[in-house]
Amino acid sequence: ALNAVARGMMFLPGDWLNSTELESRDIKALSARQREILQMLAAGESNKQIGRALNISTGTVKAHLESLYRRLDVKNRTQAAMMLNESN
Repeated sequence: ALNAVARGMMFLPGDWLNSTELESRDIKALSARQREILQMLAAGESNKQIGRALNISTGTVKAHLESLYRRLDVKNRTQAAMMLNESN
């Protein structure tokens, strides 16, 4: 490890990639409803369209979005959609 760092490389502990922070950003960690909403969001649908399609209020859509933004550690729809596209 020290030799790798001395050569300018980065060293991370073996369990680093298994950290809960990285796992929490995994699309698979979302609930089925959150994944469904994320897919509709990535397809460009508005909160109103998503709510109508799923027979839920726009307030419920917003609550799901806020929760999945936190879970994925993103700030907006665009970042969430990009994460979905990168995971596929």
